[in-house]
Parts: sequence; structure tokens; C-alpha cells
Amino acid sequence: MTESKENRNMSLWIEKRLLRDIDVKPFILLGCPRRNVLSQRVWRSDVGAAVCALVGRRESVEWEGNPVDFYQAPDGGTLLLWRGGPWRDWWMEDAILLVGMVRAVSNIRATGVYVLHEVDGATRVRYVGTPAREAERVYTDMMVRWRSGALPRIRRDGDRAEATCWRCPVRKKCVAMDIEAGDTSDWM
Repeated sequence: MTESKENRNMSLWIEKRLLRDIDVKPFILLGCPRRNVLSQRVWRSDVGAAVCALVGRRESVEWEGNPVDFYQAPDGGTLLLWRGGPWRDWWMEDAILLVGMVRAVSNIRATGVYVLHEVDGATRVRYVGTPAREAERVYTDMMVRWRSGALPRIRRDGDRAEATCWRCPVRKKCVAMDIEAGDTSDWM
């Protein structure tokens, strides 16, 4: 069966609308900065952006000369963050870092993050409270690592690395960077 001209036009309109409404520019230091910088693939979640857009408001800021999009909950003092799968404790680190970045580059005084995550087809929500000083410390520490010239990475001796590094598209580059820098003390 061939697609009619009207159906093709509607398909193009839907694709254009989706790109406009849910094509977000993520904060590259969330998750694994090396993967986000070195991978040619743009890692994003259209489903996550759509769910966050449904319950919140998209905001844009400039970070290090680049646009970054994030979602703010209706209460105005809480951010939204989408993750897939069962709860992972390291998502709290991402939530704290996101609050620190938002507070540092905007006038939004975020105090926490609702982490939305999908498990077996159902969306769950968990609140991560973020004291301002802790968010500032975490963000400042990450920025020191970012500006040192060496791409920050996740530690290799924890659950986060065990869950993500084995399928990372830039794993070989990351390992080579660690060996070159002599940064292998946390390898498993």
C-alpha cells in the first residue's frame, strides 16, 4: 500500500512539530560527560522530553556558550529529569548537578528535582531534594574537572560503570584516555 500525498504531508508536519517541541539540547555533564562529548550519536529521549513537556515547562539557558534545555515543574522551584528503567542511586548525583547548573547560570532557585522514570511501561516519580550548598559544591567540583582540560568521566569501580560502560559507543576512546593519563586506579 502506498502512502497518499495527504498522509505524507501529515507525516512531515508531525515530524517537524516533534523536532520543534521535543528536540532538547541536554546538559552534557549529566550522565557520562565523555560519552556525551565524544559520541557522534546524539543521546536524547523523545519520550522523556514529551513526558516532561506534558507536566512541566521547558526552559533554556546558556552554559559555556551552548544552549541547554531543561524542564521546570509547575511549582516553579523544582526541576524535572527523565531517566529510563528501574531506580538507580546515581540519578541523585545527576539531579544535584542539574540543580547546581541551573542555579549557577540562571535566576531559577531550584530546590530539587522530580526524577521521572519508566519501569515496565509505567512512569514513576521520585523527588530528590537538593540543598543549595550541596548543589553548588557538586557543580563547582564538576566545573573544575571540566575546565582542567581532561574530560570528566564516571568512576569505573561502581554500579554506574557496571551498568553503562560495557555498552558505551566510546568505550575504547575512554579506556585509551585513562591509560594515557594514568587514571586507572578505579578500574575494576
